[in-house]
Amino acid sequence: MSARRVAALSVVALLAASLLLPGCVKPTIKPAATTPSTVVPTNTTTTQSSVEPSTTTPLNATGPITTPASGSAERKTLLEAARTELGITSQFYVYQLFVQGDTALGDLEALTDSKTGRVFIAWEKRDDTWSAIGATKFGTAAATEASTARALPSFSSELISKIDWKLAKPTTSTSASTSSMLASLSTAAKAWGKTAMEGKGTPYKVTLVKVAKDSSGVWWGHAVVQPSPDANNSYEPLNMWAKYSGGKWSGSIQDPEPPAASTYFPNSVISKLGL
Repeated sequence: MSARRVAALSVVALLAASLLLPGCVKPTIKPAATTPSTVVPTNTTTTQSSVEPSTTTPLNATGPITTPASGSAERKTLLEAARTELGITSQFYVYQLFVQGDTALGDLEALTDSKTGRVFIAWEKRDDTWSAIGATKFGTAAATEASTARALPSFSSELISKIDWKLAKPTTSTSASTSSMLASLSTAAKAWGKTAMEGKGTPYKVTLVKVAKDSSGVWWGHAVVQPSPDANNSYEPLNMWAKYSGGKWSGSIQDPEPPAASTYFPNSVISKLGL
């Protein structure tokens, strides 16, 4: 067996060991496409021989890092591939989703599959088709920058470091002003949730709250509120984008998969909020 083939198999084995989601269907690592062996025609002076199959088609793991817009064909394809990998049919709340060339990483949460929880996903695109190549619970030892770099050596360090690995828990801060803004946004988010749900689903749990100040000193925030299910319903989390002005928070409730952050937030706070 050639050294190139051994290397390709080693990468697949490492992914299978590192990117597994406890409690979910075991991800299927799809074999890389190869070029079939070809036979050199014989003649009177040349004996018949075989050309060894080519190595795995190289991935394009360079270029700009983007987040596919909500509703775009690429985003839908990535999320459908994630459902296939996890063996579920649920819609997702998308915390993070980044694409670079033929590689992609995401941080998703199934809205109607409580056993799955929040999941870190990796994708590859080969022959113009996106496939999820592994998954693990977000916040576990396998879902770290170092573990991902080891498991996915063909992915760029730039893409891997784009993931905010600390988003598994709500943001906290020792800054008095930041702490007070986090607390006030959390309170406001619960009130907005009650209004949006017309009082259903109480009490409301704030599962994520982040705030950041832009270059002009204005505070912006992002919060996720989970209504409590009743006997007949399982409510989706509510995603809220907010701005602090006039001594209070104002904002809007977005769909579980909100539009591009650039349509609401100034550029100076998008990365601070992990969007």
